[in-house]
Amino acid sequence: MTSFQVGFICTLLAVSGISYAQTNRRAGQSRLGSADQQFITEAARANMAEIEIGQLAEERASSQDVKNFAREMVQDHQKANDQLQQLASSYGVSLPASISSEDADLRSRLASLSGSDFDKQFVESMLKGHKEAIAKFDDEAARGSDPSVKSYAAETLPVLQNHMRMAEDLAGKLGVSPSPSLNPGGAVTR
Repeated sequence: MTSFQVGFICTLLAVSGISYAQTNRRAGQSRLGSADQQFITEAARANMAEIEIGQLAEERASSQDVKNFAREMVQDHQKANDQLQQLASSYGVSLPASISSEDADLRSRLASLSGSDFDKQFVESMLKGHKEAIAKFDDEAARGSDPSVKSYAAETLPVLQNHMRMAEDLAGKLGVSPSPSLNPGGAVTR
């Protein structure tokens, strides 16, 4: 064998080994626990829902305070969703393309309202939705398996808590009383 042939074979083997190692590393990255994958999927759906419902509130709310809250919420959830897309992509996890049927129903119900009725129902739904989201993000930050997913949850949690405070302030201004399902430890549904 000539030195050229030996060099060519060595190069070919080295490239094959690198490619094999990269493929195995990528395959290993996509191995998230089922709970972490479920969290990512639910967080993506929740972000998309808050964006869509927030955009609706920007258009339909009668209170400027509600419109301002909706605008901030849309911006924050778009940023959170962008971060989540990057995280999911790094693990090879596909995110859902649409909001849940429950959130689609909520959006439809809200779209049929106007004026102060819209404002009150929107704020009430934000109280319920953010209470649920805070519980899920807090749980993931504390008990999640993957450090990157836990970090995303922990970094997003203060934003959700701020939205909750804003929704509570709006509820007070609009005369919306928290639903009994918002009690700590209770199941919260939209």
